[in-house]
Amino acid sequence: MFYQLWEKYGESVIAKLQQQSIAPLELASADWRLSINVYVPPVAIFQGLVELMFVLVRGQDDAAKQKGTYALFQFNLQDNADDKAPQKKLQLEMSQDELVYFYNQLETIQQQLDAVQQQ
Repeated sequence: MFYQLWEKYGESVIAKLQQQSIAPLELASADWRLSINVYVPPVAIFQGLVELMFVLVRGQDDAAKQKGTYALFQFNLQDNADDKAPQKKLQLEMSQDELVYFYNQLETIQQQLDAVQQQ
C-alpha cells in the first residue's frame, strides 16, 4: 500500500520538501570589508605613506600583515518561521589564514552540493 501511495504522490511530496528549508535561519545578505592596520611614525609620515602605497600596490609587506590585516563579515539572517521578524546579524572577524581556511571549507561544501545535484 505504501508503495502505491509513494508512486502516486512521491514526486509532489519531494517537490514540496525541496522548496522548504530545514534550517531555522536563512542567509538574506552578506556585507564585508577588509581592514589593514599599518603604523606610520609621525616623523616619517611622507616616507610612510609612500611605503604604504607601495605595499598596497605590490602586496609584499610582511610587516603590514603583522600589524593586523583582517576581514570583517556581517551575515544578515532571516528567520524562516517568521518573515516579519527583524533580521539577525552575525558578525565575524577573520585573519588571512582563517579566511583561507573558511574559503577552502566553502569550496568543499560546494563540491559536495555539485555532486548531489549530478545524481
